[in-house]
Amino acid sequence: MSLRLDHVVIDFCARLPLQFKVKDQVGKHLLKRLAERYFPANFVHRPKMGFAIPLAAWLRGPLRKMLRETLLDARLMAPLSGAVVERTLREFDSGDDGHKSRLWALLMFGCWRRQHGARS
Repeated sequence: MSLRLDHVVIDFCARLPLQFKVKDQVGKHLLKRLAERYFPANFVHRPKMGFAIPLAAWLRGPLRKMLRETLLDARLMAPLSGAVVERTLREFDSGDDGHKSRLWALLMFGCWRRQHGARS
């Protein structure tokens, strides 16, 4: 049922005249007018912004064992420098959150290598 509803809503929105979609060079005009009924205007009209995930907390918590096992496996991390990987992990363990994105990328690299057969 929800797929049908999504299709109906998309078709409806596609048929709307442009003046309902854009006004004064601001998009989603009709949607924002509706949202103003339920939310404060400063919330509805705030600039776009991303959202953060608690990556450092995950890497120190539920993903800690997987992170360490993967990053300390020289076969998976090849051809990367094991010494640099270990130093980065040590610095993160001592509280340096600046490495969280790098460690996430290394974890994904190691998981990919494990999935696709590391040859080193």
